Amino acid sequence: MPTFGVKITHIPRSINESEFKSFLGSTIPPLPPILSTHLKDVDEHIPKKYAFINFSTIEEAQLAVDIINKLHLKGERLFAKIQGSQLKSGHVAERKFSSSSDLQKDSPRTIKVSGLPSNYTEMQLEEVCSKFGGIDSIRICQGKPVYAYITFS
Repeated sequence: MPTFGVKITHIPRSINESEFKSFLGSTIPPLPPILSTHLKDVDEHIPKKYAFINFSTIEEAQLAVDIINKLHLKGERLFAKIQGSQLKSGHVAERKFSSSSDLQKDSPRTIKVSGLPSNYTEMQLEEVCSKFGGIDSIRICQGKPVYAYITFS
């Protein structure tokens, strides 16, 4: 079952995971139920941290984005955006396209799914995403992070 991730940026470096979880649990209005929280501290030379929090539905993730984008933490305004479907296991393969017109990145029917595991298969991705409608094309991009563009019919 996919989860829907929200990336939060501009978290002060002085905040630890426990403080961050406590902060998220005390927002007004309250956030929807959070499935998981991961606070990231990549480089001591970067003045801010970022985090990923996961929700069960896209509606919960969007509500969380709307709430978090109005919040401040230790004087810093937080920024949040939906990251896409967070898939948990499998193998990623790339579908070959005959031309760039097969992939319509700017189409309102195309979504970007980020944070895919590097071993997720195209078949598994299509199986999960087809629950939301017919799929015209899938393009998996191997990089860090692994992501995909999915165009729905």
